[in-house]
Amino acid sequence: MGYVIKVGEAIPRIDENNVLSWEVESFVHEDCPIFFGDNSKANTRCPSYSVWGDFCEAMRLEDMFYLRAYDTTPKRAKGVIYLTEVDLEMVSNSLAEYRSKVKIPPGFEEEDYKQSPLTDCDSKYDGHLARLIWLEWWMRWAIINCKMPALSIF
Repeated sequence: MGYVIKVGEAIPRIDENNVLSWEVESFVHEDCPIFFGDNSKANTRCPSYSVWGDFCEAMRLEDMFYLRAYDTTPKRAKGVIYLTEVDLEMVSNSLAEYRSKVKIPPGFEEEDYKQSPLTDCDSKYDGHLARLIWLEWWMRWAIINCKMPALSIF
């Protein structure tokens, strides 16, 4: 069990009760980054709750993913974050800072999908680095290419 996270175009949906909701359209892009242990070229990731929580805490992105995604004020849809250049800059800065500390390539260990080399000495790949690279790439793509760039987390 875990999250389904998508980055891309926000699409409005109206249900049978005439209630408006939002979701992010699925998309595949041939130029997106791929990593050892995960060669998907999709704008969708499905990390476990604990993996994503560890990632957000380590990258200091909890506000973006937990507070903003579940803010229920009238201008926000539950589980959807409308992306801005400020959001992209925050992720880009986190990536630059984290990349400067990591000495192994991005990717995912087969045995333990959540290992981080900053805490697990024998890791060959850094899953947090792979997640940050994926997130930054898709956020940049969405901001450049989408009328309503967004990230959904459900």
